[in-house]
Amino acid sequence: MTKPEAEKYIRWACQEWRRTEAVGIEPLDLHFSQFRRWLLARKPDALDFRARGGADYIAELWFDQEMNLTWTR
Repeated sequence: MTKPEAEKYIRWACQEWRRTEAVGIEPLDLHFSQFRRWLLARKPDALDFRARGGADYIAELWFDQEMNLTWTR
């Protein structure tokens, strides 16, 4: 999977996860590790892209952006 393809999918998946799995969870209680497990169970190759810093690091950044948590970094 290319990085742009992964970004598009992961950003969509963040919103899907929030809507279906993280209902009622306070924003500060949202954790990338929970999302990552959910993501890999559905699309194992979603984190199979090349990125400086590693795919997990970049995916977590996208997750934080989608969940409006970048201020916590």
